[in-house]
Amino acid sequence: MTATVFVILLICLLTMRFFFTCMIVLLIGVFVLSDQPSAHASPKCDPAFVTVNAELVYATMMCNKNYMDTKAAIDINELAHECDAPLGMKKIREIMHAAMRNWDNVAREQGKTEACAITDRAFNAAEAASAPTR
Repeated sequence: MTATVFVILLICLLTMRFFFTCMIVLLIGVFVLSDQPSAHASPKCDPAFVTVNAELVYATMMCNKNYMDTKAAIDINELAHECDAPLGMKKIREIMHAAMRNWDNVAREQGKTEACAITDRAFNAAEAASAPTR
């Protein structure tokens, strides 16, 4: 699953197409991966968490919704911080800036309102997909 998420993320960043679909797949992938028990004693760094966390932080600043107060965003934030030591802060900043530039490019092409709506739909779909079934 991790390889699939990275391939989709790479395609999205390179082509800047299908942003909504890419965000849904990436967010669902992050939620699915975060629910998997780790085979190792220590958590594993996954840069996809850093990307999603940066997009949610940026969307919280740019849109009229606070994504960061949700349990899902808090979980993503914690998982993103697992990369602090393995990647180093310089690489983390590069990943975060790329994610924020990606969001800005979508806002520039489709409008800020639409970029916020895309983020909201993707986040809601990912949250619904990760909700425990009864």
